[in-house]
Amino acid sequence: MKRSAWNLNIFGTIPVELQNFTKLVFLSLSENNMEGKIPNILWNFKKLKYLYLGHNNFNGSLSLEIGNLKNMQRLSLWSNKFGGKLPDTLWNLTKLEHL
Repeated sequence: MKRSAWNLNIFGTIPVELQNFTKLVFLSLSENNMEGKIPNILWNFKKLKYLYLGHNNFNGSLSLEIGNLKNMQRLSLWSNKFGGKLPDTLWNLTKLEHL
């Protein structure tokens, strides 16, 4: 399943209703005006291979649960307001080709 909301000028946070898309493989929310912390529901999408969240206003630190995304191949987080260190669990993403 593929969902894209790229450059639609979406404001606010990632909606929790997204958790209903359990077979999600591709998600692009880049270049919007989204903010807040990335909700933990994203780290539960076991089939997710491509996640694009760049150029928003997300903040906080990345959850250790990011390591759950074992099928992740491309992860784009550029141009946000994250703080802290990258979690060591990123090393669990052995299929990751692009960060």
